[in-house]
Amino acid sequence: MKVEITLPKNAELAIKPPKKINFNEPLFKTFRKKRIKLSISKELKIQPEKIYNYLKKLIGENVEKGEIVAEKKGFFTKKSIKSPVKGRILEINHLNGTVL
Repeated sequence: MKVEITLPKNAELAIKPPKKINFNEPLFKTFRKKRIKLSISKELKIQPEKIYNYLKKLIGENVEKGEIVAEKKGFFTKKSIKSPVKGRILEINHLNGTVL
């Protein structure tokens, strides 16, 4: 039997096809869009206009939770800023040193 199901716009499949569907498990999971601002210049202690030198991701790129967004390497130290959520880079502000 073939059944078509339309998912809400804010949902993704919770199962990986092909898989037998267990009706006790959720078929999809919903998510809310949330904008998170990372203060790159404050965290790395750099001037806001220089954040492009330290970014690992650019506008429009997807990031996974825990993936490095920016990194500053010193002679003996290395400071990384990781993404707190899965998402996409929407904006890079070199005036205040933030990434949205």
